Parts: sequence; structure tokens; C-alpha cells
Amino acid sequence: MPRNDEDVVQGNDILVIYVDIFRIGYDVYKFVLDLGAVPSNSELPEFQVRVCIGPDDVKTLLEMIGQSIKEYEDRCGLINKQ
Repeated sequence: MPRNDEDVVQGNDILVIYVDIFRIGYDVYKFVLDLGAVPSNSELPEFQVRVCIGPDDVKTLLEMIGQSIKEYEDRCGLINKQ
């Protein structure tokens, strides 16, 4: 059965936003992920969230995303990159 927000998110106090733009930076201590969207009435991106993650944790995140993509493609078909 496909996963959805209810399968992943527990509780009501988590901010849920749609993102379609990403900016990634790093220094020796952390990776910085800026997440946002381009509003339909603008060409300028609006970054809404900044996530700071330690290097070891960002590597775990990468592995988790890779596994989730594999599971998704196994169930739903290949993702076509635009």
C-alpha cells in the first residue's frame, strides 16, 4: 500500500509545506538545506524552511531518501526527471 502523510507523520503540530526548490550548503560542522516553492504568481523563489543537519545525519538522510525512492519506483514506476 502506498505511503502517505498519515503513515509518516505522527501528531498535529508538525508544519507541512510543499516544496519544489532546494538550496544546499555546508561547512565543516553541518549541511544547510533551504526548502521553498515558487509561487504561481511569481518567478522568484520563496525559501520557507532552513534545516541544519550534521554530516553523519545527512548521510543517513541520503540513504533513507534513496531507499524511499526505490520503494516508490517499485510500486509506482520510474520517476522521470524533468
